[in-house]
Amino acid sequence: MNAGFEEIIPENTVLNNVEEVLPPTYHEVSQVIKKLKKNKPAGSDNIPAEMIKSRIQLKRRIHKLIMNICKEETLPRE
Repeated sequence: MNAGFEEIIPENTVLNNVEEVLPPTYHEVSQVIKKLKKNKPAGSDNIPAEMIKSRIQLKRRIHKLIMNICKEETLPRE
């Protein structure tokens, strides 16, 4: 029986034949930000959802960060 997605993949395994996923567009990122719930405590970044939702420049920077993560395939240390 093939375990499919339930199979555990060891760390540092190179996956072949994986379909490339395109990075999200600015519109897609904006739509996700729009769905953030108001009046919730800030996360580990200490930025409340209200601030992210109200600042276009912040949305652009978040999109740029996501694009860099997709391009480099690594997460920033900070």
